[in-house]
Amino acid sequence: MSFRRAGILLFVLTFSAVSHARDYGQYNAVPPEIKTWIESLRNQFGYPCCATADGYRPEAVDWDMAGNHYRVKIDNSWIVVPDTAVIKGPNRIGHAVVWLNGGWLDPDGHRIVQCFLPGPAS
Repeated sequence: MSFRRAGILLFVLTFSAVSHARDYGQYNAVPPEIKTWIESLRNQFGYPCCATADGYRPEAVDWDMAGNHYRVKIDNSWIVVPDTAVIKGPNRIGHAVVWLNGGWLDPDGHRIVQCFLPGPAS
């Protein structure tokens, strides 16, 4: 990633507002301790990933590794996940989840990944 793109991405992530969680009851079956754990997740800048309801659950074919970076397929476009968005540590839910940063777009017109929780290796 070029220095200019990295700077723009850092600026957008720094000054963007985190959206409110949208849990309309669709995740009532999720145990409270898992909901609490998910809501505690932060990217490497310290920004919250939000809630279960805010994340997209990519199917196995919709995320992978490209070189040394994760990437996710959103709206038929592959988006490279910034290293700062990758959640480190164990995945307590057993599948990948990607959280996008509201309606913000990167300089190439792609949606910005706020957080990515990798799933188990296939």
